[in-house]
Amino acid sequence: KFCEGDLRAASVAAIDLDMCGGAEIAVQRDGSTPVFDFAMNATRSDCISVNFTLYPRAAVRSLLSPVMRCRRRATAGRRNRLVKASPAPQRPQLLVIGGGFAGLGLIRDLADSFEITVVEPRDYFEFTPGILRGLCDGEHLKTIQVPLSEALQGLGVRHVRGRVSELQARFALLENAEVDQVQFDYCVITAGTACRKGCLWKTTGRPGEESHASLKSRSNELARLREELRQAAENKKPAVVVGGGLGGVELAAELRHYFPELRVVLRARGGVLPGLQGRGQRYAAQWLKTNGVEVTGESSEETDGVVLDCTGVQVECQFAKGLECLDEFGQVRVDKTMQVLTPCPEAFGRIFAAGDCVSVQGMPPFGKDAYPAEAMGEIVATNLENVLAANGGDCLLRELGGLNQFLVCSLGPHDAVFCANGVMVMSGWPAAKVKEIIEVTKMQQVRGHVMGSAMWALVPHF
Repeated sequence: KFCEGDLRAASVAAIDLDMCGGAEIAVQRDGSTPVFDFAMNATRSDCISVNFTLYPRAAVRSLLSPVMRCRRRATAGRRNRLVKASPAPQRPQLLVIGGGFAGLGLIRDLADSFEITVVEPRDYFEFTPGILRGLCDGEHLKTIQVPLSEALQGLGVRHVRGRVSELQARFALLENAEVDQVQFDYCVITAGTACRKGCLWKTTGRPGEESHASLKSRSNELARLREELRQAAENKKPAVVVGGGLGGVELAAELRHYFPELRVVLRARGGVLPGLQGRGQRYAAQWLKTNGVEVTGESSEETDGVVLDCTGVQVECQFAKGLECLDEFGQVRVDKTMQVLTPCPEAFGRIFAAGDCVSVQGMPPFGKDAYPAEAMGEIVATNLENVLAANGGDCLLRELGGLNQFLVCSLGPHDAVFCANGVMVMSGWPAAKVKEIIEVTKMQQVRGHVMGSAMWALVPHF
């Protein structure tokens, strides 16, 4: 009978067995790091107590790395491209700019093969799709945030808090950091996107967002805003949500659930969920109407109440403009192997990019969310492993294939719309449960827990 505890690094679970005899087993990883440690102690002549100590970081990576590598090679890309790899040292220096979904994913994949430095202004990881509920519910907020020191524990990764001010072919200049410069053999840009106005539901630690750069200050800022909403409800003032896209609709629904006395106005000039057509859009619009959310297309400013802006995101990659790799929207241009398209011969083949900040040449735009970001990160991880293995010889690089587009729009904790490629496939409680499972297991994976890591090691991106 195995009782699983909180499986964090060096956590302990216990097994009691009715048996005779005794044993002591130690399993070593790479001859040094213990993965499993069994100790059996006789407490009575007819009973043996077995204490089972689990080191999840080492165990999970040791057991699941081959599975994840095979799954990445099978599903991350559909085609290969033969190129000539540059000679690389045995453990090259890899710079990762950004610690979001794509960045953390490829760090986990490559930690055993590269000396990794991640530059990220924040000292925490936040599950962005759940932050609007976290704004309304302080207890939920704690479940979707984790210190980066915990997320990177046991990976041997160096975290530098700061921002990249300029990126060149072999080094990056930093600002507001403990060091001025980071040298690298390879670099991956996973800088993500930032809110156009404010940092309510997406924060990157850019200038002006210093109060959200640490876990404590971020939590305090959201608690302050939560209190403003309570005061508005007590004083009969409205909460005005600006923007009818995914963020605006989800926030209006969360406010309706957690602050039932609060008047909620959704200012949606383009309508509710304009990027989603058909049943999914109608379902969300009807839910808002039924639950008393006032939807208006008017743009007049409210003179009273709390205004919450959810009008979209923008890319913050001006640090790479010296490589001449940005498109007209400031996105990093990459080919299907996720190599940055730059005229600089020394940089091409050494700098990759993935996630919300990229524009993949020859492919339609992808949604700015975790699913395509992690798929791109897997392509980068696979290709960097291939380049390292080739050691200057011929190398097969994977190309990003077409990806399905998934969207889950929460309508409070107990309702949601789940769409695949623009078509609603699920709604109501089942759709809400799907998003809950995604959130819980993804945070387990970030924390290095067994169940979440095992689940996402087997989930393909297709």
